[in-house]
Amino acid sequence: MSAMTGMDDASAVHAMNIRVAFAGKRDLGPQTELFAQRLDQVFTAIADVAARLSSRPVPGDAGETVLSAHEAILPGGAKGVGLTLLTGYADGADRIAAITWRRLGLGKLHAVFPYRHPPQPGDGPKPVYGWTHGPNITDPTYRVDLRAPPGLDSGFNDVTVLDGAESAREKPPRHGHLEQTRLLARWADVAVVAWDRKAAAGPGGTADMVALCLAKRTPMIWIDLTEPDLPVRQIFPGQLWADVHFGEFLHSLQEPGALELHAPAFNVMDLEEQLLPHYMPPGPPAPPQGSNGGHADAKSAGAHSGHAEPDMRVRYQNDLYPKPPKGWFLANLFAPLWSIAYKHPGNNQPSVSASVISGEVVLPDIHPMIASAFGQADERASAMGDAHRGTQIMILLIAPLAVLLATMPALHPSGKFFYVLAELVFILLAFFLYSSLVKFGSHTYWSDVRRLAERLRVLRATRPLAFDVADSRADPPATWTEWLARAVRRAAGPPCCLLDIAAKRYAIKFAQTDPEGILNHQVNYQAMTELRAGKLHERIHWFESKFFLLLIALLAGFLGWYLLGPTVGWGKPSAGVGAFIMIASAVIPVIAAIFMAIEGKFDLRENEKKAKALAEQFAKVSEQISDEANQSRDEELLREAALILLNDVDRWREGAIRRAPVNL
Repeated sequence: MSAMTGMDDASAVHAMNIRVAFAGKRDLGPQTELFAQRLDQVFTAIADVAARLSSRPVPGDAGETVLSAHEAILPGGAKGVGLTLLTGYADGADRIAAITWRRLGLGKLHAVFPYRHPPQPGDGPKPVYGWTHGPNITDPTYRVDLRAPPGLDSGFNDVTVLDGAESAREKPPRHGHLEQTRLLARWADVAVVAWDRKAAAGPGGTADMVALCLAKRTPMIWIDLTEPDLPVRQIFPGQLWADVHFGEFLHSLQEPGALELHAPAFNVMDLEEQLLPHYMPPGPPAPPQGSNGGHADAKSAGAHSGHAEPDMRVRYQNDLYPKPPKGWFLANLFAPLWSIAYKHPGNNQPSVSASVISGEVVLPDIHPMIASAFGQADERASAMGDAHRGTQIMILLIAPLAVLLATMPALHPSGKFFYVLAELVFILLAFFLYSSLVKFGSHTYWSDVRRLAERLRVLRATRPLAFDVADSRADPPATWTEWLARAVRRAAGPPCCLLDIAAKRYAIKFAQTDPEGILNHQVNYQAMTELRAGKLHERIHWFESKFFLLLIALLAGFLGWYLLGPTVGWGKPSAGVGAFIMIASAVIPVIAAIFMAIEGKFDLRENEKKAKALAEQFAKVSEQISDEANQSRDEELLREAALILLNDVDRWREGAIRRAPVNL
């Protein structure tokens, strides 16, 4: 257990976390003592899996382990793996599980209660009691004092109290116990269930936990209550059909031979292999060999290796991101070029409905780890985007400058050496910038960090409501950005608070009006993007037209002078004038081509149309939230907004090849 140093510090935040959700039958009868023994064995086995998992080496990185990779990206926390038991703490199996977990000293104990204590005058922000039954809360037998829970020598490490009575008043109603089970299943990395192979007698029972974990594909350890010796089995939904249904699964357990196929005896090594893809950080892709003996394309190579983002070489530098290459400071010098060209559309402001962008900003309890990770990612992505685009513009601008220097000796022959020298310097500068961008994979890295920032922006908005966009399926992360986001999510865990109607409205209002959020902020941001892209397109078109007219005027003037000059006494144009026209004829078309390249490279027209459509989508969702008073409906709308945002950034990342550095 040496790899789990720091697990005894139950109050600390760990970089690597495993949450175990428990659900079980209340009345165990004569099996109670044997059940407690089985729980002891199961929890000890999970701790052993955590230790083994944390010490697994990361392929390709000498000395790096899964644990050290997590600690490198999320420094400053407690050492070792953080284990947490999520439990409803109802009498019976739940309470036995919590007492066993605490006795073994495995980590935090997080209790989730489906019903809150009726509001009393003078209540503080933290709940004092939680109720395991409801909604008619009259029997103190079902009341748990959160400061001194029965059966424990000290209080819970974390507590979440839901308002089941309020949920029952929604239209259509939600059941408090099922809401509790949903929360447990959403945040579980592995579930332990004490189940009798029966459908739930009421909403939120152990069978519902099994059904939710099947749908999410969360691995389960099953203590089978139907047999006298309480065998321990494993249910790995990832090994079943993707659309497995609980009713179908339940029926199959009654068929001969199906039990051992769907739920064989529990094996520690099998559980470790199930969890490993969720915790193993991405590394260098191992591309398959193509038929011609070379490597297949980068996208296929990434998918083959299990990490779909090609060309990424994640090397942790005590923060979330790889270290920029030497010479990258030059790219930062050109970031203002993009700001000048794009970010200042004049005094115009986007036309956004005041009812959409107005509203007081309220701040729920945002976990500091999420806030810090999002802040780093957003700042890094913005700086990287400006530097990348500014450098692209600089490389493009060097082309007409090089043509100008190459043709200047025609006008000023004595300076030919210095013109050639200057041309060489600028060409080498362009080559150095281009090489730095290509070597670093800046277009890929920039788009990846931007995706990470948007993923964390979504988590920042939804976590106060105890859900995340990754709740529906627990498939292993396919990209390093999703792996990082999920590591942050696991470190933060579910909210520890009273999630009553007031707290939910507070969190929903925050998600809607947050200046860095996923609704009104996105309406304003997309409207501004539409305006900026349109203004830049207009400016480029204006310059293209003016340079074209200038070239026509110069050429026509020169020809007119050449033909009519002797007639009017001017004579033919001098050699200097001819040289000037030659330079203009070479430089101006290149400048026009550069403007066309900028417009095409940054997809200005496409981005303008896309931003307009996105602004309308976000505005529609925000207006629906404003009109609705149903908490579950509002949460669905927030999930819809989150998916719109992430789908957009994923499509944007797919176009990274168009944002690759220009070829010289």
